[in-house]
Amino acid sequence: MEQRDIYASALYQYCLMKDSTSGPSRYVDLLSISQVANKTYNLIEGFAVLFQCKIKNQDKNDLIKFE
Repeated sequence: MEQRDIYASALYQYCLMKDSTSGPSRYVDLLSISQVANKTYNLIEGFAVLFQCKIKNQDKNDLIKFE
């Protein structure tokens, strides 16, 4: 059993323990949130790499321009 499966099972058991009637739907909601958070993290990480590449080609003082 993978570590991810162990944590998923523990989270499901916790949701059931807290509320046996809405526990399963709460579990699905939490999984959905984690998927969105992971996708957002990956997008931000990609933008950070692109931003670092752009910084190397510019003077760092050019990043903020006051007009």
